[in-house]
Amino acid sequence: MFTEDPVPDSLKVKWNQVADAIKNNSWKAIYAKTDAEFDAIVAQMDKEVRSYGFDEILAFSRAQAARRAAAEDAALKAK
Repeated sequence: MFTEDPVPDSLKVKWNQVADAIKNNSWKAIYAKTDAEFDAIVAQMDKEVRSYGFDEILAFSRAQAARRAAAEDAALKAK
């Protein structure tokens, strides 16, 4: 059985900042007029989300995914 852990309070603000930055910059990138402009927007977005704590969020999400995969594997073996 798997139950996802709630997002810790320490990550909630970071999570929202990262999500907003990705949404806003993705739209900007979609409407970029040149490949160079697109690349610059994506590079800026990467820098921005990392400054908000993207690596911490990614680590939390990967840990949740690993726990879920282990639970699914255990359930399949029990059949």
